[in-house]
Amino acid sequence: MRRSDLMRSAGNKLKGGAPWLVLVGLLLEPAAASPLTHCSSTETDFFSCSIVGSKKVVSLCGGGTDAERVTWVQYRFGRISAPEMIYPSKEAKSLELFGGWYESHSGHHSMAEVWFHVGAYSYLIASTTSFEVEGVMVDEPSKENDLVVFKDGRAIRTFNCEEPVNHNLWGLQDHISDDQTRRP
Repeated sequence: MRRSDLMRSAGNKLKGGAPWLVLVGLLLEPAAASPLTHCSSTETDFFSCSIVGSKKVVSLCGGGTDAERVTWVQYRFGRISAPEMIYPSKEAKSLELFGGWYESHSGHHSMAEVWFHVGAYSYLIASTTSFEVEGVMVDEPSKENDLVVFKDGRAIRTFNCEEPVNHNLWGLQDHISDDQTRRP
């Protein structure tokens, strides 16, 4: 039975059916999609998205005593419950291993990047939102979220995120280094 048929049937069978009709409609409404994540419910999810064309997920998880105090951050990549890469392996001093850059222009455009280095490889998570296209303000923003992998300073692979994306990279601002010389 279709949703509209169920609602009509419920409204016809119940005296004063309007309030019940609303309740039935809410119960039948599909839940809003949320991104898959490697972060547990007790961790802060700074960034999570599924990679286009794969079953892999990239997440930046962290923790702290409250929203104002971030104490650690960790990158996780791969399939849910079987990540291929977790960096760093320990929470202690992990904030020192990450760098970031944040920029916002009058609410029209914002960009946040977080990066880290492991040997010859560098990893850059970038999130851009723009309410301006070719100088014209738009109602629906354009969004781009990517993971870029570098080797010896050269980009070797870009992983695009598919919607929905959890983006809270701004929550790391002032907790990780903003030294641009470390940016890949």
